[in-house]
Amino acid sequence: MWQRLGRFILQYRIALLTVLFVLSAGMTYLATKVKLSYEFAKAIPTDNPKYQQYQRFRQTFGDDGNMLVVGIQSNQLFESKTFNAYAQLHRQLRAVSDVEDVLSV
Repeated sequence: MWQRLGRFILQYRIALLTVLFVLSAGMTYLATKVKLSYEFAKAIPTDNPKYQQYQRFRQTFGDDGNMLVVGIQSNQLFESKTFNAYAQLHRQLRAVSDVEDVLSV
């Protein structure tokens, strides 16, 4: 059996090398078309209101994997007690190691 395989390879070596070359060239071409996606798997439907809101947020403010945005919505933000608590949160976040900058009102 091994002798027959050896004879086959030697007899058709040019054809086998050509097939190997064509397959390698085809795989090389397809490898140039590979693209990475940094999108998460679609775990929720795209018609979900929260998902749509998130997509609008990304379009407005952009997308950066090294940034965290925290927002608040309050009519009482500029009242003394609430503003002081917010300022304290700002100072605590700035004190965390590896936090480069904190932007706040």
